[in-house]
Order: sequence, then C-alpha cells, then structure tokens
Amino acid sequence: MFEFLYLGNLIPAKGIPELLEACHLLSECSPDFICHIAGADTKELSAETIRTHHKLPQLIIHGAVSGQNKLALWQRAQALVFPTNYHNECFPLVILEAMQQGLPVISTPVGAIPDMVIHEKTGLLIPTQDSKALFHAMLRLMNSGNLARKLGESAATHHRKYFTFCNFENNLIRILAES
Repeated sequence: MFEFLYLGNLIPAKGIPELLEACHLLSECSPDFICHIAGADTKELSAETIRTHHKLPQLIIHGAVSGQNKLALWQRAQALVFPTNYHNECFPLVILEAMQQGLPVISTPVGAIPDMVIHEKTGLLIPTQDSKALFHAMLRLMNSGNLARKLGESAATHHRKYFTFCNFENNLIRILAES
C-alpha cells in the first residue's frame, strides 16, 4: 500500500481540487494507495467538506495536525504531494520537511519550488492545475519499484547539502561579507 501525504492549509489554490481528482482517477486503476490530507480549515474549504463530497476509501482526511500526530503522518508517508498554484507561494517549508524526512515530492514549478525540487532527482514537477499529470506522477511513484525510495534518498541528501540551518547561516554570512 503506497501512502501519499498532502500537508498544508486547506486552500483550493494549494492544489486540493486537482489532488482529489487525481485520487479519483488513481482509484479507478489501482486501489492500493492511501492519500492523507492534513491541514487547517480555511474559509474556502474545510476537512468536513472534503469528507462529505469525496467518499473514496483511499482518502483519509485529518484536519489540522501538529506534534506527534504530524510526525506519525511523516513516518507513514512515502511521498509528499503538494500541487500548488497559489499565487503567493514562495518557499514552502512543507517541502523542506518532506525532504528532511527522506520523501520524494510531487509539486509544481511555482515560486521557489523548482529550486527546491529537482525534477527526476528529488521529486517530480508537474504543470499547475493539471489533475491528469498529477495522477500520472502518483501512479509512476506507486508502480516504479524503488523510484520513490531513490528520489527520497536524493531529496534527503539535497536537504542536508543546501537547506539545513547551518548551511543557511553560512550562506547568509557569505552573502553579507561579499556586499
């Protein structure tokens, strides 16, 4: 059973409608997956609305999570799915968390995401608002043997090399010294 995780506020522009559609498509060809959706309700969308309108047995809607509940989801997940098209998306920390956990990321080329997720190396980048591309990326990770593990290992290495606090601090000091 392959387990995907979406973790973020329940804002439609974060790609939740596309994720739900991709899960419906995926359930038609392979029921052997779970998609955890975790995040705080917003005025646009709530966990209860998703539960009411999308009754797939593969969907587990958690609502807002933190602490041990969040850690448990990271430990179960085999890939982060973050198909955002949010106009204010900059540098989503959830992607760094996934990489730190050794998970591959399926996301979109929005904001700084292409600087974080290297297509075919640390994850898969798909076009925004494209549920079929998301479906194909999810199916690929499910059916490609060790692809998810390989991308996840590369993501963890990439995180250690570029995104730890120590690296951030050293880069900031270097930039300030050069100016």
